[in-house]
Amino acid sequence: MSQSAQVTSFEALQNFKNALARFGLEAQKALFAADGEVRRAVEHVQRQLEYWKKQIRERQEEVTRAKTDLIQRRWGHNDGRGPGSTEAELALRQAERRLREAEEKFSVCQRWQKLLPEAIMEYEGPARLLSGMLESELKQSLVLLDNKIAILETYAALTASTETAPEGSPP
Repeated sequence: MSQSAQVTSFEALQNFKNALARFGLEAQKALFAADGEVRRAVEHVQRQLEYWKKQIRERQEEVTRAKTDLIQRRWGHNDGRGPGSTEAELALRQAERRLREAEEKFSVCQRWQKLLPEAIMEYEGPARLLSGMLESELKQSLVLLDNKIAILETYAALTASTETAPEGSPP
């Protein structure tokens, strides 16, 4: 019992192969972009850590200056004479608040610096798997599809030629 395959459109197979190839390219671009974002995130956290460390030093100096100014104003405020210390007290509170803010931001950056490597490792495993699949399995799949399309086209051409051949001629 001889049955023939009912292949009606090689174009659909070719479109699928082209879409698969586009997917591979887009996935590789996405992996490359993600790697760049990971590098930028690490660099950003490091820059922020350095920035807030510098800010802590500067703001500590600011607190010291504000304390010195307050002491001088209080010392010079004998018997109700001289400038008051209210402005200096407010300046000291402001300087201390700014110092606490810098210390908190520095602490957050330190926390991210510790958490980021673990998160990167969690990302890199699946990313490497996908990259490997794109490098080997996807390329093999595209070659396999090309071969199957060629075989089907050859088969279709043979089937068409045997259907149009005269009855007395050999197949």
